[in-house]
Amino acid sequence: MGRGQVAALVALVASAALASLVGAPPPLEPLAALVMEWTPVPIANALLDLLGPLGKPLALVGASAIVLGLSGPLALLALAAPFGRLNWLLTVVAVSLLVSPLARPGTVVGPGALALIFLGALALTRRGARRAPFGTSGPVPAEGRTPCAPTGRRRFLIEAARNAGAIALASILPLGAAEVRARVVGRTVRPPLFPFEPPPARAPGFELAGLTPEVTPLPLFYRMSKNVADPVVDETAWSVSVAGRVRRVLSLTLDDLVALPRADHYITMECVSNPVGGPLWSAALFSGVPLARLLERAEPLADAAWISFEGPDGHREQLSLARALDPRILVAYGMNGQWLEPVHGFPARLVAAGLYGFRSVKWLTRIEVLDRPKPGHWEERAWTAADIHTTARVDVVRPEPVGAVAAGVAFAGVRGISAVQVRVDAGPWQPAELHTPPLSEVMWVQWRAPLALTSEHGSRVEARAIDGRGAAQDETPRGQFPNGATGLHGLSLRS
Repeated sequence: MGRGQVAALVALVASAALASLVGAPPPLEPLAALVMEWTPVPIANALLDLLGPLGKPLALVGASAIVLGLSGPLALLALAAPFGRLNWLLTVVAVSLLVSPLARPGTVVGPGALALIFLGALALTRRGARRAPFGTSGPVPAEGRTPCAPTGRRRFLIEAARNAGAIALASILPLGAAEVRARVVGRTVRPPLFPFEPPPARAPGFELAGLTPEVTPLPLFYRMSKNVADPVVDETAWSVSVAGRVRRVLSLTLDDLVALPRADHYITMECVSNPVGGPLWSAALFSGVPLARLLERAEPLADAAWISFEGPDGHREQLSLARALDPRILVAYGMNGQWLEPVHGFPARLVAAGLYGFRSVKWLTRIEVLDRPKPGHWEERAWTAADIHTTARVDVVRPEPVGAVAAGVAFAGVRGISAVQVRVDAGPWQPAELHTPPLSEVMWVQWRAPLALTSEHGSRVEARAIDGRGAAQDETPRGQFPNGATGLHGLSLRS
C-alpha cells in the first residue's frame, strides 16, 4: 500500500468514527448512495433481487474502493502539485467534492473531517521522506538504490490482499460505529411499554416445528432500508410535524405521542423486494397513535387529498387521504410491548397496514397534508406497488407416522385470508386447515394440511391462498419489480 492509501484508510476510519459520535452519516454514504442512484433501474433491481439486504453494505464497499483507488492521485495533488501550499486546500476541496455529491444536510461533517484527517495522516508519512517530483507516487530513491523492486505473482497477491483488507476495514468500521451509537446515544432509558407474550395457539396442531410463528420475535423481524447506513435520531431533539393543508400545525415529541390514547394492532409487514416464498415479511403487535387521530387534530382543509410522509434520511412516501384514515394505520413507537429499535424507526415510524413496507417511512419527522400527489422515493424509481399481493408460503413438508404434513403462512393485506389450498406434484387442489380466528384482519394466517403421502420422497407440495373477497392468488411467475412478486411457492417432501 502506498502512502496515499494508508492516509486514506486512516482518514476513512477516523472520520467515520467522528461522524458517528456527532450523529452525522458516514462520510462515504453519499458516494455509495450516488453509485446506487446512477445504477440503471433494471440493473439495480436485479442486484436488489440477488443481494437483498447485502446490497447497501456492498455499495459502501464499492465507495471505499473508489476512494482508496483515488488516494494515490490525491496524495500527488497534496504533496507534489506545482501550486505550493495552495495544493493542500485544493486537496480538501477535491476530497469533499468526491465524497459529498447529493449529500443531505448534516453529511458535510463526514467529508470535511475525511479531507482534513487525510491531509494530516499524509503529512505525518511525509516526515523524513524526500519530496517526490510531480508525476511520481513516492519519495525519490537514493542514489544507487533500485527504484522499483521486481514484481511477481506473490507480490501482486500480497498487495491485492492488503488492498482488499483495507477496503473491508474502511467499510465495516463505519457501519459498526453507527450501530454502536444507535444503541447507546440519544435514547432515554425507558421501561417496556407493557408486558407481552405471544398468544397461545387457538387450534390444535399449529405448534409445529418449522412453522413460522404467528408473532415474530423482535431480533428476527426482517430489516430492509434504502440507506447505506441508517440515521441515528436523538430522542431529545426529535419531533414529528403535521403541516400543509391543515388548520392547525402540530409538532409532537415522543412524550406527546405517548400521552395520546394508544392503539395496539397485530400487523404483518412485507417488503416489496420479497420473492415468492422469501423471508422478507414478519408480524408484530405494533403500538402507537392512529394516523387518523393526528389528522383529526390538525383539521385538514376541504381540498386535502393526499398525505406525504418524510424521514431524516430523505425517504418520502405518500398515501391518499382516504387510505390514511384507516384506523389500522399507525404512527407507531412500539413493537411487541417494547419501544422501537433504531433499525425499525425509533422514535416513531409510519406503519401502513396492508401496503408494502417501503410505504411505512421510518424515523418519521414530517407529515404533510397536500391537495395533489407528491410521488415518493420508490415511485420516482418506477416502483408502482400499492396493496400487498395475496400469497401463501410453504414452511415445512415432512413425513408423519401416517402420510405427511405441510404447513405455512398466507397473507393478503387488508383483504384477509378465507382459504388456503395445497396440491402435490401439480395435482388437484385440496383444502388446508386455517389457524383461526386470525390475530387481526391485517395479519398472516397459519395453515396446515395432512397429506396422503408415503414413500414418494421428493414429491413437491405447492400452496395457494384465497383472499377474503374470494379471489385466488395470482399464479403467474413474476419478479419483484415493479409491483411485487407473484407465483406459487412449494417445497419437496424430505424424509
